[in-house]
Amino acid sequence: MERFTIIKEVGNGTFGSVWRALSKQSGEVVAIKKMKKKYYSWEECINLREVKSLRKMNHPNIVKLKEVIRENDMLCFVFEYMECNLYQLMKDRKKPFSEVDVRNWCFQVFQGLAYMHQRGYFHRDLKPENLLVTKDTIKIADFGLAREITSRPPFTEYVSTRWYRAPEVLLQSPIYGPPVDMWAMGAIMAELFTLHPLFPGSSEADEIYKICCVIGSPTNTEWPQGLELASAINYQFPQPARVHLSALMPGVSEDAVNLISSLCSWDPCKRPTAMESLQHPFFQGCFYIPPSLRAKPALTKTPPVGASVEQKSDSGNLGKTKSVSYAAEKLGNMALSPGTRLLTKRSSMPPPMKAGGWDLLAGRSQEAGLPRRNAGFDQFAGNRFTPVTGHVSCPLPEDKGKRFLLAFPTDGDGGRPLVTGVWRSSDAGAQIMGTSCQVSSIMWFFKDQGFDDKNIHEMTRKCKRLDDITKEKASENWEYLKSIGIHERKLPAIIGRCPKILAIDLHEKLIPMVQCLKSLQTKPKEIAHAITKFPHILLHSLEQKLCPLLAFFEALGANEKQIGKMILLNPRIISYSIESKLSLTVDFFANLGLSRNRAIGQVLVKHPFVMGYSVDKRLKPTSEFLKSLGLTGPLLELVAVNFPEILCRDVDKILRPNVLYLKSCGFDSGQVAAMVGGYPPVLIKSVDNSLGPRIQFLKEVMGRELSEVAGYPEFFKHSLKRRLELRHKLLRGKNVECSLSDMLDCNQKKFLSKFGLC
Repeated sequence: MERFTIIKEVGNGTFGSVWRALSKQSGEVVAIKKMKKKYYSWEECINLREVKSLRKMNHPNIVKLKEVIRENDMLCFVFEYMECNLYQLMKDRKKPFSEVDVRNWCFQVFQGLAYMHQRGYFHRDLKPENLLVTKDTIKIADFGLAREITSRPPFTEYVSTRWYRAPEVLLQSPIYGPPVDMWAMGAIMAELFTLHPLFPGSSEADEIYKICCVIGSPTNTEWPQGLELASAINYQFPQPARVHLSALMPGVSEDAVNLISSLCSWDPCKRPTAMESLQHPFFQGCFYIPPSLRAKPALTKTPPVGASVEQKSDSGNLGKTKSVSYAAEKLGNMALSPGTRLLTKRSSMPPPMKAGGWDLLAGRSQEAGLPRRNAGFDQFAGNRFTPVTGHVSCPLPEDKGKRFLLAFPTDGDGGRPLVTGVWRSSDAGAQIMGTSCQVSSIMWFFKDQGFDDKNIHEMTRKCKRLDDITKEKASENWEYLKSIGIHERKLPAIIGRCPKILAIDLHEKLIPMVQCLKSLQTKPKEIAHAITKFPHILLHSLEQKLCPLLAFFEALGANEKQIGKMILLNPRIISYSIESKLSLTVDFFANLGLSRNRAIGQVLVKHPFVMGYSVDKRLKPTSEFLKSLGLTGPLLELVAVNFPEILCRDVDKILRPNVLYLKSCGFDSGQVAAMVGGYPPVLIKSVDNSLGPRIQFLKEVMGRELSEVAGYPEFFKHSLKRRLELRHKLLRGKNVECSLSDMLDCNQKKFLSKFGLC
């Protein structure tokens, strides 16, 4: 105690007093609880419920036990300091707290209770005095009466301050559990709204009478076990006139009254758990922005960005040509400037046109190694040629010395030419800069945008209808994608993966999809990133895919902003079937015990990748494996909510080998289950690179027992070199002993300050 300067007493209770103190080493203000009872051995101290429970808990809404000190048979607990308790706040107020304040505090307390109950403890003494507040943060304190859920009854009869005592405890039931904490929270919530105790009984009998005045007397249907308990002590429930909760709390929302009513249910089994309470509509604002009624985004057509205008030719009439001479005549009548590319659909090119063009291209070009006309145009199209692009000497009788440009890129698979020909010749009576299919137009567009032949070949392989893309449409879509924030350097890779983007209608599909994504409160950079990651998102129908998807997740309690973030995290979700994939995933989580209207939506919007895994092949086998480890009921539910990634891992390749390894190290089945429940990533850590080196360091260097890790599995998340080895070395140099959590659960500056290592 010499390391602390005692400032003043801030509280006094049955078992001890609490003092505000100052650490001489770090200057930190702490709260020191001095126990009235004498303790003559460390073993006696360590076995105290408060010590055992707090050592196993590390949560932002549970007060942190920093040190345990025993001097001259006097035991002291050093806690983090909080400014005041909830009772002190209430007694000094003249006007009740706002619903926003009540929601904020109760939400935090329920989070702490959910963690505590999952860890296997319930508090048994929840009251405003044991809820400590600093600014907007509230923490659960005083675990002197805390019990393990697995403890064998009978429990102590006198539990908690009378006003917050659950009916089963008042009726002297030897068996009770976490629902007693939920009853106390219902009473505390009501008191926050009114600044008056909800059930201010002057004795146990008067307490039950006060309860009956608010929620009515229990019936045999409502709580048969309660009537049996009353009968066992010769007690008969009174039948007073009932005053409804809503009348006691005027102006309080219906959701708040509903939650308090459910928490203050006679039957403990009908009270919601802490996890279920967090999913109640009263806490909707803590998870979600209230869903708004979304109007369908306006699909107004906007002028295309950077659209190019190209001179049209009457190339459609070329399909009617019956001879090469007629085709040359038609071409010769067009105003073709140098560099103009004349484009005709391949299917509309009649045999005479193919043959005539082929004569012009291949008739005299032996140097290029091209087949002669008798090989046939279509036969040539079936051959696989290495792309040839460049000027090839091709002297023609009428035009000797002219340079002849040939371009025959093939798609790499079927050998289909992307360009049937580009040439100059006076034989046709005009400057002919190409007779080609429409694929050739997009090839030139791709060439202009910097695509290499390999990219073009790959796109042709992926997109069977690449000939539907016109240069005009491709230019429009290309410029629009640049306008929404996609860098021009990334566009070739995006189009290479999904060339159909350039074929879809800009105003009917592309712009409406992007507008709808913007309406989900997403940023342009986020949309650009999502399209870069999964460009196929732009191909899906707004009405058939995106709108039903929004309705599906809104029904699960998600709002527009959350749905937008979810889609941006995993854009592939838009391609999933609601009936055959998403609904099955929701049913799976519902079977684990998660609430459909809140918890499942919370999991899926935060971890959308889970929906990419098969329920039957991955999620169910993994959940069954976790159940076999002992993670059932609320424990499995909490793992599914906090770390659903574990459900996506392969049992035989990852999870089972890790379990076998942990057991081979000396952990028993119960310890493995506790570690997985407290820190699920322990099952997916690498044995060679993570688990093995840390366990070896723990045993051989630190000289600690495995049981310490079983109670603090977060040990495995810390860096071996940057945290474990470094801090162990510092503590050993000062001959300081402390728990693993105290050693690791703070940054370097606080660690050095805490142990006087500055």
